Amino acid sequence: MNYIQFALLICVSSVLASASPIFSLTPSNGVVSGTDGAVVGWGFTVTNDTSDWLVLTGSSFTGSTLNGSYVDYLGQPTAPLYIAGPAPENTTVSQSWDQAAKLGVGEFDISPVASPGPIDGDILVHYSLFSQDPNDPNFQPDTSTVVADATFSAPVQIDVGANVPEPRVIGLLLAAAALIVWRQRKLRRFMA
Repeated sequence: MNYIQFALLICVSSVLASASPIFSLTPSNGVVSGTDGAVVGWGFTVTNDTSDWLVLTGSSFTGSTLNGSYVDYLGQPTAPLYIAGPAPENTTVSQSWDQAAKLGVGEFDISPVASPGPIDGDILVHYSLFSQDPNDPNFQPDTSTVVADATFSAPVQIDVGANVPEPRVIGLLLAAAALIVWRQRKLRRFMA
């Protein structure tokens, strides 16, 4: 083995040995469904096997917002501090979507007049890496920032279905129509 082959072997080994954070949405395929006027959203799992601490800082939606709008949960002032990293933290952090508590990545508010069909886009999740645990009382963000703003990207799809009235509503509409027809006939007989 010559020096060039040895140097290449070391470079390849170091690249393979270096870990990088992994992010996934819940549901894992990124597809959520709702009718016009509904609110849908995503949870997440992040795994960080690096020697640094990862902190989720915000999210955004890239794609058409003609049929709705996106609300970021991670960047809210009241959002929990999601940290993944070495001890004493956990290397994997998961959070289910919870609209009432504003937990997860975020929500998509489907417009009340949205057209049925898919809305395609990407969720960008922003994070920072630190060489010191942010929960450490001696944490110094100015001196321990390794990466100030990096992003994960995950494709998403919001399937908008037609808002079909419930059977009770249809029955009420038919009863109201029958009442109107009956009153009009009665009125015509009275006028004749």
